[in-house]
Amino acid sequence: MVRSAAERLGEPVQEVAVEAGIPVLTATSVKTGLDIDWDDPNARNVALGSLLKQVQALGSFLQSELSTEFSKAPLKEHWDLVQKLIEQDPDPDPA
Repeated sequence: MVRSAAERLGEPVQEVAVEAGIPVLTATSVKTGLDIDWDDPNARNVALGSLLKQVQALGSFLQSELSTEFSKAPLKEHWDLVQKLIEQDPDPDPA
């Protein structure tokens, strides 16, 4: 989505990621970009919270900067998928 937005805005992907509030995408990996102490028992929850906050910032950015394109393919379909993923429970069912 960031790459698509960058193309539409005529800006480099790295700049759009930072401007959109999702700097985690500028790192070599999402795990690295989250800059979390993975030895901490709460690291997973902290990482998920941080990632969710950044994804929400991306959505706000897309709505404000590309409002017309955001309501059409392919951005709309991509964002709809992101929303479905967010709604999923990240914890497996303890069966």
